[in-house]
Amino acid sequence: MNKLLTGIFLIVISFLFFSNCSSNHNNNNTTSVTNSTFEKAHSEFVTNIKFPEDYIFITGVDTDVIRITILDLDKNNCMKFYTDNNFEPIGDTLPRPLACIHYLPSPYRQLPDYKKLLIKHGINNRTYWTYLIDTTTCRLYCHISFPDYNGLAK
Repeated sequence: MNKLLTGIFLIVISFLFFSNCSSNHNNNNTTSVTNSTFEKAHSEFVTNIKFPEDYIFITGVDTDVIRITILDLDKNNCMKFYTDNNFEPIGDTLPRPLACIHYLPSPYRQLPDYKKLLIKHGINNRTYWTYLIDTTTCRLYCHISFPDYNGLAK
């Protein structure tokens, strides 16, 4: 039953991402996120996951419908972070949780091999979120998908 719910969740997320993030999607409200504009508290609130101390902000983007952030975690805290937060292996194929990754600057658009990644995802008040962590580099890919097109759920 759990695998069925996970499968349905991934299909719904994929549909939402592809419909909102297709190459024909014209989004004039894309904003680059910087370390000073990174909404750490909101991300922690939506996911109920606290970021470990000493993370390094790498890059991010915020639109009306999604926020993608990439953080590098301290290697000493990395395993504790993904273990304490119950990250799981992805399985046989990489899901499409970061289909909107093309909004990021080009050096950050390529995800590592799915076998190196662990996943954690959920829903909070119709806000879908997915975290992927690369267990070799401790890079955390954060995706939050808002339920409305005007970003009013933020």
